[in-house]
Formats: sequence, structure tokens, C-alpha cells
Amino acid sequence: MASSLTTIDISGATVISQNAFIYCESLSQISFSDKITEIADNAFAYSAITTITFPKTIKTIGNGAFKYTQLSTITFPDSVTRNNLTIEEQAFIGTQVESLNIPKYVNFDNDYYTTTGFFSESYNLKTIETSLTAIPKEFAMNCFSLTSVVASNCVSISDYAFFHCKSLETLTISTNLNSIGNSAFAYCQKLSYTLPSTTLTLGDYAFIYCENIHLSEVNSQWTLGKYVFVGCEGITQVRVNTSLNTNNIGCFQGCINIKSVQVDTNFIPTYFFANCTSLTSVTFTPAAEIIDRYSFINTGPIDNIDTTNIYDYDYAFVNSQVKSVTVVKLRTAACTFAHCDSLTKVTIGEKCNNFNPSILINCSNAQIEIAPTNPYYKLEGHFLLKDSTLVALLPTLTDKKYTLDPRVTIISTAAFSMNKNVETLVINNANLEIGWYAFQYATSLKKLEIKSMKLKDIHPYQFISAFSLEEIIFPDKSLVSIGDYFFYNCYNLKTIKLPSTLRDIGEYCFANCVSLEEVDLSMVDFIPYRTFFNCTSLTSVKVSQNLKMVGNSAFCNTNIKSFTVPDSCVILEPMAFAYTNNLKKLKIGKGVKSIPSKLVYFSKVTNLEISSEVVNIDPLAFNNAPYVWVSFDGTNPRFTSSFHMIIEKGSGRLIASFGALPYDYQLPDDVEFIPPDTLYNNVEVVNAPSGIFYKEPSATILRIPENVRIFDANDVLGVYVACSDGKYFLSRYDGESVESVGGDKYANVQLFGNSVTRESCNTVAKRIPDMYKWYHTIGKFSDPVRRNLIIALVFFIIFIIAIIVLYFVYPSWHFMPKLCGKKSMSTGNMESYGGGGSSTTTTTSDADKGSYKRTKSKQRSNTNADTDEYDGIAPRQTRVDRPRQE
Repeated sequence: MASSLTTIDISGATVISQNAFIYCESLSQISFSDKITEIADNAFAYSAITTITFPKTIKTIGNGAFKYTQLSTITFPDSVTRNNLTIEEQAFIGTQVESLNIPKYVNFDNDYYTTTGFFSESYNLKTIETSLTAIPKEFAMNCFSLTSVVASNCVSISDYAFFHCKSLETLTISTNLNSIGNSAFAYCQKLSYTLPSTTLTLGDYAFIYCENIHLSEVNSQWTLGKYVFVGCEGITQVRVNTSLNTNNIGCFQGCINIKSVQVDTNFIPTYFFANCTSLTSVTFTPAAEIIDRYSFINTGPIDNIDTTNIYDYDYAFVNSQVKSVTVVKLRTAACTFAHCDSLTKVTIGEKCNNFNPSILINCSNAQIEIAPTNPYYKLEGHFLLKDSTLVALLPTLTDKKYTLDPRVTIISTAAFSMNKNVETLVINNANLEIGWYAFQYATSLKKLEIKSMKLKDIHPYQFISAFSLEEIIFPDKSLVSIGDYFFYNCYNLKTIKLPSTLRDIGEYCFANCVSLEEVDLSMVDFIPYRTFFNCTSLTSVKVSQNLKMVGNSAFCNTNIKSFTVPDSCVILEPMAFAYTNNLKKLKIGKGVKSIPSKLVYFSKVTNLEISSEVVNIDPLAFNNAPYVWVSFDGTNPRFTSSFHMIIEKGSGRLIASFGALPYDYQLPDDVEFIPPDTLYNNVEVVNAPSGIFYKEPSATILRIPENVRIFDANDVLGVYVACSDGKYFLSRYDGESVESVGGDKYANVQLFGNSVTRESCNTVAKRIPDMYKWYHTIGKFSDPVRRNLIIALVFFIIFIIAIIVLYFVYPSWHFMPKLCGKKSMSTGNMESYGGGGSSTTTTTSDADKGSYKRTKSKQRSNTNADTDEYDGIAPRQTRVDRPRQE
């Protein structure tokens, strides 16, 4: 037996073939020929070899040749006769080698995509010395005991070369090093190394969690990847002096001991210094212009931030502990210092002329100061003003109800975002102009009463993210138009009375107003794109009898119960009523001549009435609306509705299908031509942890009338038997079924790619497996498994009910001990429960002890678990526990 082989003498061989001594677990000694040129793949894998000395003639060591052997010593010759030795992937992975000395002539042949290392997982390896100029991918990955690497000639280290070498402390490498690959030293916690200041490319995650890495400058000659130094706690200060881009995210994220940062580059990427919690000093030189989102999130305690030259820094310092800020340029600066609780001083710089208070969302302790030489702004009472423009209502105003000072003529962007006290605001100023985003982030404002104002048109985005707004009162006959996103994200807005003069509303006007219950839009002629998108509480909308358009997704995911599109409406766009789970009745007026795609997509509408004047219906108009029944309000000269089908008169062409097709479905006799995308199951789809599945079976039996000659049923899923009464050939490209039945006229050997049986359709239907009568799954669980789980759940519930009944029927002193398995035992007696009963004595002889033999139950297959070919789930085995020893 090969497994008992302990010693081999192959002194005459030149090549050791593939798998020659694989799994020779006792093989520990080898006598090599001095003529050996090749050791092929897996030649000694998993053997017990402890030492190996290669001859000068060696040319190739194959893939996995010595993997997971007991090799503790590997000796390479000083030179080889062919000038180089090629070592292939995994050659020495998982060995017991303790030290390596790899000569310069060694070449490592690695496939970049498949390599899993050369000496990886050699857990006893402590030192490596090599003359290589390039260390290959995954070279010594997961060598947990490795402490020292000397590679004085090395200029390139590939991906994962020393990944997770958690004991690695010293690295001696060429000063001409130019490349360190992805994760090359990731998790080398003890590595102490100072990076060179030469031209250097650092890959993604190159030094993450290397806690002793030291550097003070990101050199101008460096090229960084992403997350390069995450968690490097040894870094205490950094000067960034290299070109960065959006790909360089998170480079110093979580470096919790960095105290000082100087930015000498024009761009800082996302998360670059995120979670640097010890940061106290941040300096931006004139070169710095753009700080990407969340670059300094969760940092601090920073003493001061001077953004004199920075003009773009949205969300840059969110949730940081910055104490003071100087702002000058704010081209793009929304929520820059949001939730900075430690921020107490905000200085508007000398040249600042576009201050935006939205940078200070939830900065409750911030106080604004203005540079003495700033000519644009002034503090007056509770106002920050720019001429007569209200820039910010300050937190110092504590009134719950406030009437805006009539001296204010313009309300600027996010003017109420800093004040968290005013809940009711009254505006009574005929000359007042309300600017863009005026009430954005007015998070404490609950009621707004506008008695008078200047403009008839209010700019878009006015109340976006005014989360607390519940009520707004407009003056009548004052407002003609409100713009896009006007009330977007006003989560608490329940009711609104719009002025009778209103004529136009913008896209997303009420989107995400999740508390809005009813709206009167009888004065508006157009309901544009996503007007009420995700208004989940909306039950009633009054529309104009002159309505001209209902836009794409206008009522998507609302709670409306019925809706009539008036005859005046001529444009009805796709998904207008999608995801309306409570919409039962939808009537479309005579003005709509074309029914768009996915009109009631995933809705639960039951009664859909369309005009007899409709001339076009999209094939997907009623797609995935399982409960809909479509009818015309009269005789349509072009279309007819027949049992889940809209059919074109004259041609017999199927236009669209509607509603969930039943289990046994007979296509209407007047259907002759079924184009693509017209025939669907339209069954309700249920999303569950186990996958996506149909709630009910659909078209399990599909009966095809004799007139059908052109057919595309590829969108009908779960058909078990397809039955044709006609003569026209239906190929495997026309549809799919498990069995196929051909009538007397069907003179073809195949139907839907199956051999045709001449049995009756009803006969074949009787042998349809249960899985096709219950659910059609499109997920992980097969139907029988799902059914068995439900049955098990029912029995479990019955068991729980029985326990509860027993608990109340029997006295607790009698029932509970038995339920919990408690016994009161002594060496001689076991007293009965109840206090007054007689005692019984239980004795066990020594002969009886241990006399019971353990019985072994046979494992039984679950006979109810049929293989479900529909989703490929094999039947599961039912585990039967061993009988318990008494």
C-alpha cells in the first residue's frame, strides 16, 4: 500500500510524475538523483517528508508538489545548471518549514487570478531571506509565525504577499521599492516599517491594521489605492501632498491616533480621515479646494477649521467634534457640520458673501460671529441678515410661535434650519419674496400660516426635509404655481388646503409625505411625475374635471381606494397607479386613447374600466396585477375582452393579458396570434426569506385552441401540461411545459419541445404532482418542503395549545413537576408529591446498572420530499434521534 511507504530511492529518475506519491502519509525520506529536472504537480502532496535538498539540475517544481507536507527544511543549491528554477503555484503551501533562503535564480510562476500562494499557511515559518526583485502574489500569506523578511533587492511586492502575517515585525527591503500590491501587508499588526519617499504605488488595503507603521507625509510621488492605511494606530500626523481622486476613499479611516493633518492637495476623497477620533488640528493650504462627502466624519476634537479657500464640502465634517469654524466660500456646502455638538463658534469670513445656514444642521450650541471687515452680513436681534434678506433665524429665539418681522423682504435658503424652538410661523408681508429652499431643514416647524406674500409663483424645493411640518395655510387667490420637490420628505404633513388660484404643481411635489391623507387638486390640470410617490397614507385625491395628464408613477405606492380619470385627460403615463395595494376600482375616461405599460403594476386593483374609444393598449399594461379584471365601458370597435385576454378583433391577435391566470386555463377560441410579452401568469408574487414564489398556481394546465398558429408563451411559467387542439406546430421556442398533449388534428411529434402524448388532457392532468397544485416557487425551498414546514408549524401550535390546556386543567402542584421533569429523590426513598402520600422505595442492583444497551436507529428518508425539478432542490433527509437511555 502506498500509504505505508516510508522511504524511496529514485536516484535514477529525471522526472517525478504528477501525483506520484500523493497521500503517502508515512513517506519521510527521499533519495534524489542528481539528474532530477522536474517534480510535477502534487508529486509529494500530503506526504510526511521532513527535509528536501534540491540538486543543481532541478528546473521545475510543479503546482502543489509539496503542499501540506511535513517539510521543515528546504535547501536550494547555490546555482542551477539551466540558470533558473520555476516554482509553480501552491508548491510549498502549508508546510512546516521554519526558515527560507530563496536564491535569485528562482522564478515564481503564478496566474494572477488563481494563485493561492507558494509558502502560504506555513505556520512555523519564522524568517525569509531572498534575493528576489519581485515577490509574487500571496507569497507567504497567513504565515502567522513569520517575524522577519529580508529582501534587499526587492522593488515590487504583489497582492496579499504577506497578508495576515500577524507576527511580522521587521522588513528589510530595497530603497528603490516602487510597488506594494493590494492587501500586501494587511493585518501585519506588529510590522514596524517606514515607507520610502521615492516613487511608490500603494494598492488597496495595503497596510490596513498595521499598528506600527510610521509615516508623516503622503509623498507627492506616491500613488494611492483605497483604504490603504485603515486602522494604522501608529500614525500620529500626516501631510497629504499627492494627487488624489474619488477612488482613493478611506485611506486613513480609523487611524485613531492621528492628531494633526495638513492638506496640500486640491481634493480630499470620501472617508479619507473618517473616525480619526484624536484629530485636533486640520490645516488646509491654499491648494485645498474640494473636500468630498464624509471625509472627516466622526473626527475630533478639532480646535478650528478654516475653509477660506475651500468651496465644495458637502457633509464633510458630519458628526465631528470640531469646536470652531471659519467659512468664506460655500458654493456647495449642505450639512457640512451637521450634528457637530461641540461646535460653538462659526465665523463668517471677510470675503464670504453666500453663507448657507444648512451647513449647521443640529449644531445647537453654535454661535455666529462676523468678521469685522465683512461688508455683507450683520447680526440684528435673532436674525442673521444680508441687507433685508433673512439668512438665518438664530437659536437665540425661544418663542414657540413667531410672526416674521415685516422688515424682512426675502427669505433665503434654509433660513429656519438653525432654530429648533419656533413651531408656528406666521408670515404677513405683502412684499415678501420666498427664495429657493427657504424652509429646507426647518425641522422644528409644525405650522406655517402665510397671510400675505409677494409672488404668485413659489420656487421649488421650499419645504424639502421639513420633517415636522404638519399644516400650512396659504392665502386664497395668491398662488398660481408651486415647484418641484415642494413638500418632499415632509413626513408629518397630514392635510393641506391649496389656494383656488393654483394651476401648476411640480414633479415630486408631495413625494414621501408619508402622513398625508387627502388633497384637493381640483384646481390643477396636470399631475406630473411622481407627484404623490410613496405617500403611503394618502387615501383620497380630488382632481379637476379639466385634468389633462397623470404622470409617470404619480400615485405609485399610495393608499388610494378608488380613482376616476376624467374624460378631459388625454395623457396617462406608465406606472401611474403602480403598487397601490388598496386601490380597488379604477375608471379611465374617454380622453385616454392609449393605455401605457405597467399602469397598475403590482397593484391590487380589482375593477379596471377603460374607454371603448381606446385605440392602443401596451402588452404590459396590466402586468403583475393579479386581481384586476378589465372591461370596456361600451363596445370597442377594435378590441374585445375575453377571460383574462384583450384580443384584437379581426386579426385574433392577443394584445395583453390581465389578472392571474387560473390553474386550468383555456385560451379563448378567438385567439390566433400570441406575440411576445402579451401572455403572463400575472400571479401575486410573495417575497420570503426562503425566496420568491407565486402565491397561487397558475396555468398549470394550459389549453390551446385550434386557431392558434403563432405562439409565444415563454413568459408563462409553471406550465405542467400543454394541450393543443389545433394542427399548427408549436416548437420548444414557443413555450415550455413538462408534458405535452396533442389532439387529433396535431400531426407533429413534439409540442413545446416535448414528445406528444395522445392521451386526453384531463387524463394527464390527473397525474400532475402536488408541487404544481400548490406553489410555484422561484426560490430556495421546494413546494413539498414548504408544505412540510407549514404542517410542522401547525402541529407545534397544537402542542403549545395542549400544554396550556393541561396547565389549567391539572393543579400546578401535580402538573408542573411532570412537565419540567423534576424528581425529589433520596438514596432510599422518593416521596410522592402532595405531602400526604405514602412513600415508595426504588432500588437498583449493581447487576442492573449499565445493563441497557444503546440501540441504534436507522436513518429514514423523508418519503414526502419529492425532488422539485422546477427549482432544483433535492429532497432533504429526516434526522431520527437515537432512543434515549432509560
